[in-house]
Amino acid sequence: MKQKLLLLFLSLMSCGFLSAQFDTLRTSTGELFIGTATKLSESELTFESESGEEDYIIDWKKVTQLNTYHFLRIVTRTRLVSEGVIRDTLAGDPFLTFYVEGEAIQLRYDDILSMEKLEETFLEKLDLGINLGYSFTKATNTTQLSLRAAASYTTEKWSFDADYNEFLTIIDSLQTNRFDASTGSRYLMMNYWFLSSSANWFSSDEQEIRLRTTVLFGGGRYVLFDQVKTMQLGTGIALNSESFDTEDQVAQESFEAYLSMKYHLFDHKYLDIKTNAIGYASLTESDRYRASVNLDFGWDIGDSFDLIWGYSLNFDSNPPNNAEETDYVVSLTIGWEL
Repeated sequence: MKQKLLLLFLSLMSCGFLSAQFDTLRTSTGELFIGTATKLSESELTFESESGEEDYIIDWKKVTQLNTYHFLRIVTRTRLVSEGVIRDTLAGDPFLTFYVEGEAIQLRYDDILSMEKLEETFLEKLDLGINLGYSFTKATNTTQLSLRAAASYTTEKWSFDADYNEFLTIIDSLQTNRFDASTGSRYLMMNYWFLSSSANWFSSDEQEIRLRTTVLFGGGRYVLFDQVKTMQLGTGIALNSESFDTEDQVAQESFEAYLSMKYHLFDHKYLDIKTNAIGYASLTESDRYRASVNLDFGWDIGDSFDLIWGYSLNFDSNPPNNAEETDYVVSLTIGWEL
């Protein structure tokens, strides 16, 4: 009877061990790591320990063998391979095999620029951040308040993002307001090409714009995509609908062609840089050009908090009622991110 109980216990232990599959990694110095490969950035691989202790940071050049049981998204020198697992049965050789939807792709270790474990739950795929800013100038009795919020959700092929920015300035009893918001989606295709759609909302007391709504449809391509930065260029058609604060201006609609550029420098120590610029040329109004530029410098100050210096510019070559052509905001905010 004791022998049967012991055999049953060992069988259960064996099944439990087999079900808990961990990634394995070997280095050129002979070290063996068991756990989960989570991220490769700037030639450094983050490897979570099986024991739950502090993560290991391993030089990618020293990795001689890696086998994963979790799905990864990797970026190579020649193409973006979206989702798969890594197998390497021969330690020490410069090649590994990446399995994507049943297809076996042989890669060199030094061809892999970045790698990230694919998240499985909704909250793991969601990025959310909110920033608040406040300033007061006694000499001019000026109060400035700012609110910034952003969210993004990423899957294998699709990405969705939204942001909201509002700036309130009070000088004595005079109040001016400016806000902009946007939402967008992007579908990634082969060779870094993508299709995109988005909607932007803008309001400015300085330019006497009650509400401007712009809906964009187009596509583009990533021209940079490596371990620390991405840059994408896009083009397409936009429908622009505007209403104004002045009584003699009526709401109007127009079609525009647009060019866009987005640049993101990430995982560069504690610095994060985001640039988003869009230029519009009206197809239904003569000699009217518009542009919007957003530039953010972010610093990680620990414990999910960050400090962001932001610059936002809106330009209109033919503003309503001879209002100001440019409207810009400079802000410094502190915030929290999920």
